[in-house]
Amino acid sequence: MSTAYRPRTGRVVMLLLAAAAVTATVCTGSAGQAAVIKPLPSPLRGYHLAKAFTGSDIAGPAWDRPGNDPGGCPPNPAQISRTKAGAAEVRTTGDAGNCAEAESPHPYPTLPGYVYEVSLYDSSFKDWGGYWTYGTNWPAGGELDAVESTQGQSYVSYHYGDTNTTVSTNPWQRGLTAVSKNITTGWHIVDVAYFNQKIEIFYDGHLYVTIAGSYVTKAGAWIVFGDGSCQSATYSVCATAADIGVAGNVQVKWLRIFLQ
Repeated sequence: MSTAYRPRTGRVVMLLLAAAAVTATVCTGSAGQAAVIKPLPSPLRGYHLAKAFTGSDIAGPAWDRPGNDPGGCPPNPAQISRTKAGAAEVRTTGDAGNCAEAESPHPYPTLPGYVYEVSLYDSSFKDWGGYWTYGTNWPAGGELDAVESTQGQSYVSYHYGDTNTTVSTNPWQRGLTAVSKNITTGWHIVDVAYFNQKIEIFYDGHLYVTIAGSYVTKAGAWIVFGDGSCQSATYSVCATAADIGVAGNVQVKWLRIFLQ
């Protein structure tokens, strides 16, 4: 997702680092009792919910008109909507250069003790969709591709440094080793947990990959959900001719932010 990022400096806002700035959220369980929402992975059950975004939030005007052109994709709110089930849907027609991205209205912390959990659907791994984050000072500020679906499957990558050094689960960049089952098309729960110089990514409650090293930044990151043609405006990721022109969509039921 990293090619051709062009930040618009007028869009950058001050990062809210204080946990007190994040509003606590609780849902109501059965029998009238408060049901406290926890992250799905058992190692993260001690974290508490601090903020939640619904599909309506992510499909709304605060997210559907990113001013940074993330990944080189200009604002395209016409291809972002809410499904009948209430999920945000970001879609591509599959035409060359066609894309759409929903982006958070400001960067969010990547400090130790933060967990971001997403209910995510990806319709196809022949286009170029996913869930990713990036620092304002890209690439030195870091970029995490937590779900990057292309060429038939999903990959996890981390970009860093002034020269865009990359470690990845993909076979052409490498450097990261998956330790559990990869996700497929369909609905999944994705957790991104931040520690000191380490990020753990969980798929459906299971640790999938760990990114660890002094290169892991603590810079605040924009959160992006998007989909685009495998023939992007700047770079083709089509695996075969059969991928060309394939339409697709990424859907998000909710995004939850947890604190330790």
